Amino acid sequence: MVRLSRTLVLAALLFAAPAAAEGGAAAAGADALFREAVALAEAGKFKEAANKFEASYELDPARGTLQGWAMAEERAGEPERAYLHYQQLAREAKAAKDGPRAKLAAERMSALSSKVALVALEISGPAEAEGKVTLDGRALDDAEIGTPILVSPGEHVFEGASPSGASFHQAVSAAIGEKVRAQVSWHLPNTSALPAPVEPPASHPERDEGTSSSPLTTIGLIVGGAGVVAGGIGTYLWIDSGKDFDSVSGDCPNGQCPPGTQSRIDDGRSKENLARLLLIGGGAAVAAGVTLFVVGNAQENHAHARAVVGPTGAYLTGRF
Repeated sequence: MVRLSRTLVLAALLFAAPAAAEGGAAAAGADALFREAVALAEAGKFKEAANKFEASYELDPARGTLQGWAMAEERAGEPERAYLHYQQLAREAKAAKDGPRAKLAAERMSALSSKVALVALEISGPAEAEGKVTLDGRALDDAEIGTPILVSPGEHVFEGASPSGASFHQAVSAAIGEKVRAQVSWHLPNTSALPAPVEPPASHPERDEGTSSSPLTTIGLIVGGAGVVAGGIGTYLWIDSGKDFDSVSGDCPNGQCPPGTQSRIDDGRSKENLARLLLIGGGAAVAAGVTLFVVGNAQENHAHARAVVGPTGAYLTGRF
């Protein structure tokens, strides 16, 4: 333990001394905190040392202080916090072309990868202008795309959205010691897969009875009409035969009829019999026609009823 703490202290002092010197009088407070942190680390008090390094970094964000902060957290058993600060150190060292610190940060992140959960996002295909990428709702910058990102163990969601409408959604799950890569690509929504909107049923005007009648309705009208005509003719013949009998009765006083009257009597009887047949047949035809019309109309109304599925349910429509 003593050897490891001294290694940490020597490394921190080696890299931090130039930064402290460059800060001058303005970094005096940060330098004092830095030296306190080194002393605590040398004594094996890494948690307290990390707090001092943090306070020093807030006063003067020097790369050497950030390195000591990350190293103290690693020795204090805080791998997640140490990984984040090594990652920050790697970015700052790369920007400043500080090769030794960039190498040290990469080595320590590799060593800590077995103690943390990491996810990375790889986007294939054409890029989307002004596309916004998030991890669990947090916006990611371009530098984070393709690089490991520290997460808590469990499920996480990458999402992308762009003004063009292209998007992606990818859920991943990572455990301690895992580095999970999610591969996605921008894609436009598949409108053909969306269900077609259900439109309310259009109103249908009532159909004309003359063009949509049931055959039984038509037959009923014909039969009934024929019955009415037959009844009319029968009525006429019945009245006419009565006139003939009245005329013959006037020519035959006391039951004595002149010659030739018998033919008129026979003709009147024939008209009477025919009238009786027409009246009976016409009445039957009218009754049959009415029956056929009623039955046909009922069948027609039943055929007009139909089930319609609307946006809020199913219902029956038609003419009743």
